[in-house]
Amino acid sequence: MKKILFVTAECAPFAKAGGLADVSASLPPAICGYEIRTIFPLYGIIRDSLRTLFQPCFSFSCDFDGKRRTAALCRAVYQGRYFYAIDAPEFFVANGSGRLYLDAAADNRRFLFFCRALLAALPIWDYQPDLLHLNDWHTSFLSIMLRHDKSEFFQNTKTLLTIHNIGCMGITRLPAVLRQSGLPCSDFLTGPFAWRIRNSNPLKSGILTADFLSTVSPSYAAELATDGPDKGNYLSRYIRRRSGSLVGIRNGIDTDLYNPATDASIPYRYSACQSESGKAACKHSLQNRFGLCPDPNAMLCAMVSRFCEQKGSSLTCTCAEKMLRGGAPLQFVFLGDGNEPFLTEIQRLADEFPGRVSAMLHFSQSLPPSVYAGADVFLMPSLYEPCGLGQLIAMRYGAVPVVRRTGGLADTIVPYDPAADQGCGFLFDEYSADALMASLTETLSLYLHDKTAWRELVARCMSFDSSWASPAKEYGRLYGRLCNE
Repeated sequence: MKKILFVTAECAPFAKAGGLADVSASLPPAICGYEIRTIFPLYGIIRDSLRTLFQPCFSFSCDFDGKRRTAALCRAVYQGRYFYAIDAPEFFVANGSGRLYLDAAADNRRFLFFCRALLAALPIWDYQPDLLHLNDWHTSFLSIMLRHDKSEFFQNTKTLLTIHNIGCMGITRLPAVLRQSGLPCSDFLTGPFAWRIRNSNPLKSGILTADFLSTVSPSYAAELATDGPDKGNYLSRYIRRRSGSLVGIRNGIDTDLYNPATDASIPYRYSACQSESGKAACKHSLQNRFGLCPDPNAMLCAMVSRFCEQKGSSLTCTCAEKMLRGGAPLQFVFLGDGNEPFLTEIQRLADEFPGRVSAMLHFSQSLPPSVYAGADVFLMPSLYEPCGLGQLIAMRYGAVPVVRRTGGLADTIVPYDPAADQGCGFLFDEYSADALMASLTETLSLYLHDKTAWRELVARCMSFDSSWASPAKEYGRLYGRLCNE
């Protein structure tokens, strides 16, 4: 059986900052026919009950930044699966920030070491992967490190780089990363890492040197080859150069984990055939928890997100204020962290419209299912969206998505068509608050005036196949192609 090592910067439930963690946890076990192991850094911020599951397999040392460094390979058993981690407290514990990611310079140093340590550990581990499945810029260093590695051990090892979000490239100033990497100066000055004046771009390096590339939806794959900061993010010409080695495979979610019929984290459980009463109870509970007026007739809109321009946060705030001032029977719940200007604006709305707008502006792993279950509508008016997991989870819980037609949102949301009585959400094209408001007004009209059609729409959302079944088969075929099967 061919061996695949899934290399990632984060993996739920151990370390999570975004959707990459969910994919890292749920994709590998969905792919059949391969021996797949998942590995990531053993961060100090992993909560003790999970961190103590990791037991050392062996210690080893490797050269990094002019010194001999010590690390350990650890293994944990969680819910019947094995997870592996590189334990190096100097790099992944000692920062004391309480955050998974730091600044670009610090993160380049940490993930450079992670990649260097992983290559040093594999021969000792006697685990010879046929394929390294790399994820985003944090692990892109591995593809070029293997290009320079002349050992027989890695002679037949291939690399697949999945781009989850091209907006995160790991760009940093050149001098430190050049010294720490141990790679030739030419790689940074004129080669794959070279980026403008005295900068390094790890994602660009991975795009140019990995054996194959994938991204997380077919539409996003096409967008990556398009010029513009909201498309290929200035890497489009390199993507076009690799167009014959790029495929878009949409993400899925763990449908056992996200299941309103069995989810113990939501106040009332329900299935598709009981969604009306179950969601009504969850909505009332959500209104109480977030301090909203207990109004069953108001359409409750939720945004569970990292609040920033990419996610359309400014559009949502402008739209919400205009519609609330106009007397629309709406409520808004905001859950998540993000960039300060957007957090300030959301909090201003909550202060100005008490009982109609509520916000919990911090990252939470436990609250989102309750918000999805209690919401009538899920908002995702993204400037760009590689795939998006929020809309998939929201539909699973019967929250109707209102989204911008971009990337994976265009691939997963079938537009509501009243004439054909089909579709599972509302889409708009222009990135503007007015376009969002027009789409949300259409949604509100259906919600208020045609309860039968709304119930059927919710049922279609809940029956949408958001599982990994089909995407995992595509990954399996891609693995086979790279492993010469």
